[in-house]
Amino acid sequence: MLVISRKPGQSVWIGGDVVVRVLDARPGRVRIGIEAPQKVAIRREELVDPRPVLLSASKPVGTVVDPQPSVKLR
Repeated sequence: MLVISRKPGQSVWIGGDVVVRVLDARPGRVRIGIEAPQKVAIRREELVDPRPVLLSASKPVGTVVDPQPSVKLR
């Protein structure tokens, strides 16, 4: 996890098309704005089901399949 400090009005770019901007910071509360393409889903943590979603019976979402098997080095 990358942890950074930002002041109100400052922003962070994620990739080339998502901007997270600090709008306001008060004790116990931070307001942020997120600019992203419509295809990017943005959900608050409390609205996301923490259980893994299965695409098939064997591979949960987020599973990375390496198209080239690892090569053993000597």
